[in-house]
Amino acid sequence: MCANYETPTPRHLRLHLQTLEPTFSYLDEAYPGSKALFVTAGENEGADFSPWPGVFGLLPPWAKDDKLARHTYNARSETVAEKPSFRQAWKGRRFCLIPVQAIFEPNYESGHAVRWRIARQDGLPFFLAGI
Repeated sequence: MCANYETPTPRHLRLHLQTLEPTFSYLDEAYPGSKALFVTAGENEGADFSPWPGVFGLLPPWAKDDKLARHTYNARSETVAEKPSFRQAWKGRRFCLIPVQAIFEPNYESGHAVRWRIARQDGLPFFLAGI
């Protein structure tokens, strides 16, 4: 996944992603280690998706500090079940959705990293898979 992303507004979450509006603040852009917004299924069957605060980058229980999140924001399907950082969350089926308005990736065509914004053509928010 990207190294940072733009988050949807609470209104976009409600209107376009059918989630409840968060009752907490979150940043307009999320970076590894920053406070971020995640979505999980509601507690009751048929309930709306519920927003939850968290940190962008998985923090396993054995992490000594939040700095590890800067290195654990990308899980690979080939190794997610084996890597110590992701193994327990994967086995425990602790999955979520990450609401995004756009992601940012570096483009190196010019020989330098140029920040590219990647979004849906219609401008609507979308979800990424998270663990």
